[in-house]
Amino acid sequence: MMKERKGKLIVLTAFILLLSAAIAVGRPIIAIDPGHGGSDPGAVNNTLNIKEKDINLDIALRLRDLFLNDNYEVVMTREDDSDVNSPATDRDGDGDIDHADELQARCDIANEAKATIFISIHNNWFSSPAAKGVETYHHPGSPLGEMLAEEVQEEMIKKLGAVDRGVKSAYFYVLSHTTMPAILVECGFVSSSEEGQKLKDPAYRQKIAEAIFAGVEKFLSFDLKRIAGNNRYETAVEISKKGWSSSDSVFLASGESYPDALAASPRAYQENAPLLLTKKDSLPEVVLLELQRLQ
Repeated sequence: MMKERKGKLIVLTAFILLLSAAIAVGRPIIAIDPGHGGSDPGAVNNTLNIKEKDINLDIALRLRDLFLNDNYEVVMTREDDSDVNSPATDRDGDGDIDHADELQARCDIANEAKATIFISIHNNWFSSPAAKGVETYHHPGSPLGEMLAEEVQEEMIKKLGAVDRGVKSAYFYVLSHTTMPAILVECGFVSSSEEGQKLKDPAYRQKIAEAIFAGVEKFLSFDLKRIAGNNRYETAVEISKKGWSSSDSVFLASGESYPDALAASPRAYQENAPLLLTKKDSLPEVVLLELQRLQ
């Protein structure tokens, strides 16, 4: 129980830095990735005449509009029925853009935009038409991704009344190669006659977009007032004080580059050690005093 509490405090430090970075540039930047597209249809149900790539795109565009209407900045990996590629992502230099190249291009769009979060929209397929429900994935090494996935999954189940297949972790390419909290949402089963019919309905796809939007809003609306501190460095120190009287090790991450702290948080959790923030060229005095207190 104590390790779980300390783990939450470590995640909280990274989360506060993430929000600080988003606030510094105005509104958070949301990267939305409609899975598949162009030459890759994804899952196909010929009986219902639906293709996953089309459903993914429609949900993603509706989600984009919800964020834009709330004054968020949005970057899309695609906005039409096209492949996502770039000559710069020809990983093996053979002149052909293969599947891994296309996935890397999606990650590059989000990473280069310095997006706050990444959302990949998909729909499932299974050999049995009885399979149905919603599931949301995060990377195993991303505590913040897990928090985001939990909020989105909860809203999806609440608003859609769908079968809850849970929050899961996976090493999917777009979750492993993005530098921000990232999730992959499986919104339903194209292979299910029941869910397939629902996914064909524009009103149902709008409900999916609204559920994802609501989950992201909950994730980003954490009440920072409960944590005392005049800036991110002092706030990290206050979090450390709540969890540790002393520590054999401490992780120092850049307070000026949020991916640094996001990358450090899983390792800090493994070591059961506090996560503190530092400036590029100097160690804030409040952090030095905390290191001394922790011995």
